[in-house]
Amino acid sequence: MRASASFTDSASVSHVKKPRWYRSTFYNALILGICNFLAPGIWGAMNSLGAGGEASPSLVNAANALTFCLMVLSCFFSSALVKWIGIKAVLIIGTMGYAPYAAGLYTNNRFGTQWLVLVGAALCGLSAGLFWMAEAAIALATPSRTTRASSWASGSPSVPARRAKSRTPSTSSSSVPASAWPRSPGYC
Repeated sequence: MRASASFTDSASVSHVKKPRWYRSTFYNALILGICNFLAPGIWGAMNSLGAGGEASPSLVNAANALTFCLMVLSCFFSSALVKWIGIKAVLIIGTMGYAPYAAGLYTNNRFGTQWLVLVGAALCGLSAGLFWMAEAAIALATPSRTTRASSWASGSPSVPARRAKSRTPSTSSSSVPASAWPRSPGYC
């Protein structure tokens, strides 16, 4: 075992570990696809084809206006929530608001209960903003190992890349060694 390793060592640059299956880009895309199918996909089906068609037009319009207004507001403030509890928890909380809206549509269809549709629409709007912000952040922030360097080249480098560049000797090339790359976060 060597006492110190240079950032220009060819052995450390050429060896890149393959990510675990649950930390891969494919896994993140699969989890996001399942979440999108189970939450907003079913919400759209219920709202357009199912119980949403049974409600009065004024109730459905009020519920949709409430949902989308609160979605914009919660999406605006969701980055602070991500800082406190993390992106995975925000994604999970974001999926939880669709069930009360589904329950409201069901009870409106069966029993004529209108207040639960509006409460469910409000909860759905609050959680949908969190969901869509977390979904976009995970989808955009997880490049694959093969495209990671090009994603750094297209924008400003991340903090680990800047630190690695500041530690490299001035005689070396400007490329960032593989050992300085941050691990794929594997949010889901």
